[in-house]
Amino acid sequence: MTSCQSTNSEAMTLIKEKKSEHGLIINTYVQTKGRGQHQNSWLSQDHQNLTFSMILHPQFLTPTEQFQLTIVCSLSIASFLTSLSGKMFHIKWPNDILYQNKKICGILIENIIKGKTIAHSIIGIGLNINQDSFKIKEAISLSQITKTKYELDLLLDQLTDHMLSNYDRIQSNTNILKKEYLQQLFQYEEWANYLVKGEIITAKIIGISEVGMLRLEYVNGSIQEFGLKEIKFLY
Repeated sequence: MTSCQSTNSEAMTLIKEKKSEHGLIINTYVQTKGRGQHQNSWLSQDHQNLTFSMILHPQFLTPTEQFQLTIVCSLSIASFLTSLSGKMFHIKWPNDILYQNKKICGILIENIIKGKTIAHSIIGIGLNINQDSFKIKEAISLSQITKTKYELDLLLDQLTDHMLSNYDRIQSNTNILKKEYLQQLFQYEEWANYLVKGEIITAKIIGISEVGMLRLEYVNGSIQEFGLKEIKFLY
């Protein structure tokens, strides 16, 4: 696709028109209204980065298991980048991909639930590859890290193959990737500061719940779980 407003929106249209296939990729190198989490926009220079959506039909998952898709996608991207570059990438819960505290990738997952199953899932990905400058200091690209330029079409094929391979793994065992996800989780088992209800707390991440909530242990030994909008990382 030469250009579009949002690949996730294009994918949603295909699903509504019953033209979607499992594993279908909607890719563009010019995205005019890319979307991120919490209605944020995703800004990307034309023809420099990967901006695409993948359609999945995870009918083996129930709505309470939808975090498995977050694990598959974020782990696939982090491990792919680590393997490709020889550098260590981390997952900032739930699914941002970081390199040395800077964001290289954002993921937006939109699920369509029918009855007791997830009928369709749209995995929207914005991955900074060849862009050499950003308006915000918290962003970084793969080429800035490795000092190398990449062929976008080739990387897209390699990454999506890796994602589908990990997706196939969870069909037989939905917990198979959880340990690997935790191993690449940003600040896992490290004492750090977080913002909770306007108050700065010190705690460490000790895991995630079955539905994907973040589990933190406080200095006093108590444990609490947090949803996406209930906690902010301070780093």
